[in-house]
Amino acid sequence: MRGYSFRVELTFYGTRGSCPCAGEQYTVYGGNTACVGLTFETGEPIILDLGTGLRALGAALDGPEGSGLPPLRASVLLTHLHSDHISDLGDVLTTQWIVSPEPRPLPLFGPTGTQGVVDGIRAMLAPDISYRRAHHDDLDWDPRFEVAEIGPGPVSDDGTVRITAAATDHRPVEPTLAYRIEHDGESIVLAGDTVPCAGLDEICAGADIYVQTVLRDDLVNLVPVQRFRDSHQPRGLTLGQQFPAGHLRHSTVEHHQQRWNVRVLHRDQFRHAAIQLFLVS
Repeated sequence: MRGYSFRVELTFYGTRGSCPCAGEQYTVYGGNTACVGLTFETGEPIILDLGTGLRALGAALDGPEGSGLPPLRASVLLTHLHSDHISDLGDVLTTQWIVSPEPRPLPLFGPTGTQGVVDGIRAMLAPDISYRRAHHDDLDWDPRFEVAEIGPGPVSDDGTVRITAAATDHRPVEPTLAYRIEHDGESIVLAGDTVPCAGLDEICAGADIYVQTVLRDDLVNLVPVQRFRDSHQPRGLTLGQQFPAGHLRHSTVEHHQQRWNVRVLHRDQFRHAAIQLFLVS
């Protein structure tokens, strides 16, 4: 991260919950839905969640003169299966397929139920897949992900980047996961949507960076739908609430502008700055 000793860049490309909203007037609330990118000095990037921010992430990975189109070379981690975290899953499935010169499925790690979601999206896209195969003689394979349904514990380790998952608490959504990414002696924990819980405390122990989704309850209360208020206030972590137990060197939050490099704050600076800077999606 620029200005620090970290050898990984963490960028938020989508931070909004619910449905995406295009336009500058919405960026303060997070125009695109959840999508976070981690890139390293060497090796393939990691994509956390497949909200509508994926398009901007693809363009960034492709370089300033690129098209922003796949084929992507990355691994995808899903924290859970809420629609705002998987809304671009179908688009990347088909676009990766039609622009790849040969079969190149993306590795997709997610909680139990991920394979069923992918199968359902493929079934929905069956007519489109048949049209494209009829149109292109050389497109003689079907789109797919390399899906691995995972639980708490080791996810992958290629000798350079190690990924570990932990159970989180986003009930009634179950199961849900947080991820710890370790590279070159540094570690980042991406918590997703959760409240403090034992699994989060464990995976955060000694982490260098912690990213947490938060809600502004004063803004939630402005929505004139009781169901919305009931579903958000009891389970969402609001600004000023506690963070995971144990030592954390820096903290930041998700759900703000749609594309920005992470602002790194020492824990004792966080609550004051967060109240000033960050808004609910």
